[in-house]
Amino acid sequence: MSSFEGIFVATITPFDRNLEVDYEILRSHVEYLVSKNVHGLVPCGTNGEFSSLSLNEAKKVIEETLNYSGKTTVVAGTGRSSIKDTLELSRFAWNVGVDALMIVSPYYFKATEDGLFQYYKRIFEEISETPIFLYNIPKYSKNEITHGLIKKLSEYPNLIGVKDSSGDDDQIKSLVKSFPSLKIFAGSDAQVYLIFSTGGVGQISAIANVFPEKALAIFETFKRGNLEGSFEKQKEFSEIRSILKEYPSRGGFKYIYSLISGYKSFVRPPLLDLTEVQQLELKKRLQEKGLLKL
Repeated sequence: MSSFEGIFVATITPFDRNLEVDYEILRSHVEYLVSKNVHGLVPCGTNGEFSSLSLNEAKKVIEETLNYSGKTTVVAGTGRSSIKDTLELSRFAWNVGVDALMIVSPYYFKATEDGLFQYYKRIFEEISETPIFLYNIPKYSKNEITHGLIKKLSEYPNLIGVKDSSGDDDQIKSLVKSFPSLKIFAGSDAQVYLIFSTGGVGQISAIANVFPEKALAIFETFKRGNLEGSFEKQKEFSEIRSILKEYPSRGGFKYIYSLISGYKSFVRPPLLDLTEVQQLELKKRLQEKGLLKL
């Protein structure tokens, strides 16, 4: 049985210079994360630039992730603005063997709570055997998944959890308290300690793409009962986050992974890769922090 607990990684999607998905680097990256013993992989999420992928590309990214994930839990991001595309990608992901789906609230059009309910209702009813996480990221989708909506959708047994990327500490605490039967994951790397200390089950991390040991250390220290130590490791992790926030985030992760692996990959417009000046500066700062070998 799949485990939905611990540190999951919102995996990057590597592109080559021609902006095609680079499946060789994708395989390398998945194998790297599995070797670090992360608890789960989440392809085709925000960090995977899912909105820049065609349906066929997303299908292959999900399939290739599964091919190299071993026994690691895989939760595929399958949410799209189009409900038809969401249903198609969700059915595909489940049929090829993912452990669960993560479905972001539809973006672009501002929806009412009832509109969102009708959107998710159809998905839950048409893909009734598939475990599903709701994905709340109002900063990008503009459509918040409210407590009221979650409560309405709780009637569907295949709703198993929520990933909250609001970045709001009170929101995380409230979700854990209000929905004890659901698996609550945090989406902000500032909240790893918070999610576990409030009774949530997991973190879907961006920074763990390149520094998985740092995220895992927070969780493992917490599980050993060393709360003070876990909190200290969160502070270290938040310092890394503060540095990375100064650079184009997906471009930054891909640059750092190139330093780790030797594989260079790029982002798709309108996102930006790091300039040469930014690369040199970031490399130096990470070396000074002892995060990269000199």
